[in-house]
Amino acid sequence: MITFLHQKLRILLIFVLAIVAISFVFFGNWTPSGPTSGPIGKIDGEWISPPVFNSALNSTQLIFTLRTGIPAEDAGAFSERLFRDTWIRMAVIAAARKAGLTATPEMVVAWLQELPLFAGPDGRYSPERFAQFKAAYLDPRNISDQRLAEIVRDEILFESMVGTVAGSSAADPAEARRRFTQLYSPVEVAVFTFPTETAAKAISPTPEDLDAYYKAHVARYTSPEKRRLEFVRFDLTPDQQKLEGRAKLDALQAVGQKAFDFTSVYYGDDTPDNPPPFAARAAELGLKVETSDLITRQTEFMDPRITRFAFDLNPDLPISNYLQTETGFIVLHLIEVVPATPLPFDQVAAQVRADYIRDQAAEQTRQTAAETRAQLMAALKDGTPWHEAAASLRLKPTTVPAFVPADANELKIPHADIVRGAARLLEPGELSEPLPSDNAFSLVYVISRGQPAPEKQDQILPMIQNQVADANRGKVITDWIAGLARRPGNQFPEGLLDDAFPSGI
Repeated sequence: MITFLHQKLRILLIFVLAIVAISFVFFGNWTPSGPTSGPIGKIDGEWISPPVFNSALNSTQLIFTLRTGIPAEDAGAFSERLFRDTWIRMAVIAAARKAGLTATPEMVVAWLQELPLFAGPDGRYSPERFAQFKAAYLDPRNISDQRLAEIVRDEILFESMVGTVAGSSAADPAEARRRFTQLYSPVEVAVFTFPTETAAKAISPTPEDLDAYYKAHVARYTSPEKRRLEFVRFDLTPDQQKLEGRAKLDALQAVGQKAFDFTSVYYGDDTPDNPPPFAARAAELGLKVETSDLITRQTEFMDPRITRFAFDLNPDLPISNYLQTETGFIVLHLIEVVPATPLPFDQVAAQVRADYIRDQAAEQTRQTAAETRAQLMAALKDGTPWHEAAASLRLKPTTVPAFVPADANELKIPHADIVRGAARLLEPGELSEPLPSDNAFSLVYVISRGQPAPEKQDQILPMIQNQVADANRGKVITDWIAGLARRPGNQFPEGLLDDAFPSGI
């Protein structure tokens, strides 16, 4: 038996899962490597087949939609992220079952009735809202009441398992106090600025310099990748598009069912090993196949969201699931890819020269700032006051009157965000590393730091304590999931753990 998570912990759960990339932003039923006929991994000692994996994707897609009220197709996602997130989710649910966690039918009903998606004008659960969702979303996707209950039961197990792990973390009062002081104590700083413009004026590249730079950075100077697509539409008629309320939902459900039927041979739980070609499937159902022009990522093909989906496709997985549009649904088929190709040097010579000068000026300026910092640090270490050390090096710092880093008041100085960030992290007497901006490097020296206003402590410190506690819980969950993924019996696809935990946890 488990209990529901408090609303605050649910918010934390969503935040934490975003950190470890379990964001529930899913669409469709595909994997980056395309369909396979054999097992693609293992969870808790059991091999995972493509149909089982597809079912898990369908589940997470539904959970996202239930939580946000946004069809997962409209949220946007990349297939690699979809692939990774679903594996992690399956592992957590399996661990919950192994730990003996359960969810009763009453808990499933309560979970659904707590969703804002189904709240009426009075804020309470509305059966009418649920019925509308069922007609517009569940029925076109053939999600039965029984299947919905199964998916929600798994979600309750997932929440409970993550909540149990999060409960093992401990807050750190000293860390909260330190962050509060950094953010809300008034601080006075001096800023030493080194503009890149000075170095840029003295740089005169040779043809050999530019040729070498072009070859080393050729990826910057390429034509964009282009793609051509076939597609079939499942649109409402002009008269249907004018409908409102339940009548329009019924019409949309009807065309959605046709789109679902079309893609069922590619993304259903009973997907055949050799599904029919796109054109053959369209002909079989009497659908018109249209062809696009060559498009780039900047082309608005239907709309930016559909363009993004088009560039998620690949030759191994060229057919999309059905995607919602303003007038119905669409299914895409990738038929041609024109790779990005390097542009001849003559066409980009001016840009190459400008980029070379910019990069060289930035590096030279960074080195100058670093050397100056070393000299200032040596003088400060010997006990020389900062302003005397600066004068001995003929530096002209900008002294910034005391300000509170967390206050929204705009600093009337260049590179204010950089200064504000450095002032928050440094203690009095400390000097920052060279901090880059678009056209300069800066050194920030903290002259003094005062005490936070008493009223700020009463108002803000408790919130920061909660944030620190949430961050600690997030770290505990991240570490636990990393360990879970590597337990004996769990075998994720090659490279997935590196993508999910790039820090090498």
